[in-house]
Amino acid sequence: MRILKTFFLVLLFTLAGLAPARAQDWPTRPVKLICPFPAGGGADVLSRRLADKLSVIWKQPVVVENRPGGGQIIAATSVMRAPADGYTLLLGTEASLQTNQFLFPKLPYVPAKDFTMITRMLGIAEVFVVKADSPHQTIQQLVAAAKANPGKISYGSAGMGSTVHIVTEWFAKTAGDIKLLHVPYQGAAPRLQALLGGSWISR
Repeated sequence: MRILKTFFLVLLFTLAGLAPARAQDWPTRPVKLICPFPAGGGADVLSRRLADKLSVIWKQPVVVENRPGGGQIIAATSVMRAPADGYTLLLGTEASLQTNQFLFPKLPYVPAKDFTMITRMLGIAEVFVVKADSPHQTIQQLVAAAKANPGKISYGSAGMGSTVHIVTEWFAKTAGDIKLLHVPYQGAAPRLQALLGGSWISR
């Protein structure tokens, strides 16, 4: 099963209210790009490649700052609390900009109110993967094992409420209401390390 994770570049909504003359002078100093995942993963690589390109275009340094954890709420909140001057950007996903507001009743920001999207960056197809020596080499084998061992087969995600978490739970429901053990990580890099160390499946 393939799903699509989408990355967006967003900033504080109130930047839209800047005077035209002031906007024309931007940027006159370094810009910060907040990545909601730890170093070493795909989102981190994307952030740094983007920062390199924007630094050349804007003729100002674009500095990547990793703020993982909390289902991307930590990163999004830090951007929401930053001055609305266009110098703090967020690499957002469906979780930080869409689903979190329905999963966390005390979310400290309102995506549609506090942010505006600059552009859709890209979509990444994700698939189930297991270690090469896993006894479960097909989805059918995995489902059968999960039915025989409820709650004992784990899967890793990038956190509570992440795209992987939601879609995998939906998969478990539609596959016969199987029970999988959700193990949230801060990002792809630690999740991959866990998979190689013995976790049965990952996304």
